[in-house]
Amino acid sequence: SNHYFLITIRLVPMLPKNASLKHIALAVHKLDECEKFYNLLGMRTELKTTDYIYLTNNGDSLSLHKVAHTFASNQRLEHIGFAVDSIAAVDQLYQDATSHYLTIASTPKTFGNGTRSFSVFDPDGIEVEFTYHPPMWGAG
Repeated sequence: SNHYFLITIRLVPMLPKNASLKHIALAVHKLDECEKFYNLLGMRTELKTTDYIYLTNNGDSLSLHKVAHTFASNQRLEHIGFAVDSIAAVDQLYQDATSHYLTIASTPKTFGNGTRSFSVFDPDGIEVEFTYHPPMWGAG
């Protein structure tokens, strides 16, 4: 007869408690257009070369790397996201996105726990999400 044993292993996180994900690097084709897009969102260009741009905002950073290779249609990156502090902020960003004729990927939706989000595509086709997630702000 088969016997199964369940062994529970408590994983100890490698990262210190105060560690957070603050940087993302994206490979893009349309470097200048992507810079303008992220500047429009509020990211500030800190460094720029012919094939690299480093942008920052509120302690977060984003680097854009111009590449020549083609991308597979099914990339591993699903989307990147910006956190905002209210449902009203999500809705205002949506209005701003439409007034700037950004390409809308998904319209604002509210999920079961009060999370509200929508997303757009940047000029290189990367999905950029804007989300209010109540637990992130101590409200859920």
